[in-house]
Amino acid sequence: MNKNELIGKFTELAKRTLAFAAIAKKTNVSDLECEVEDLDDEDFKEGLRHVIDGFPSTVIDEIFSNKITFAKDAYERQYLSAMKRAVLGIQAIEGRNMLLRVLMSHIDLTQKEKNQIESILLRD
Repeated sequence: MNKNELIGKFTELAKRTLAFAAIAKKTNVSDLECEVEDLDDEDFKEGLRHVIDGFPSTVIDEIFSNKITFAKDAYERQYLSAMKRAVLGIQAIEGRNMLLRVLMSHIDLTQKEKNQIESILLRD
């Protein structure tokens, strides 16, 4: 993965995460089941299925930590790290602003890149 791919994948992950967090907050995590089936990202899909199935956060953390350990490159590790935090944030029903700030901290971005991503996410 290169940095442009990371930014694209991360932006999509953040969009989905914020949408799923809103659903979980409004109703509950089990209502994400239909949404999860439409995901192309198998790791994100698997993580959200674990949330829906009621896995403890410690188990989800361990699974993602193992994936991060075996990732091929630094960009993939950053992406998986952000994904782990996204899944755990959805599980914890965290607020949109906090979740976005924490997700952004997992990716090594310039201020310009952060601003571009935020403008995309906040207009949706």
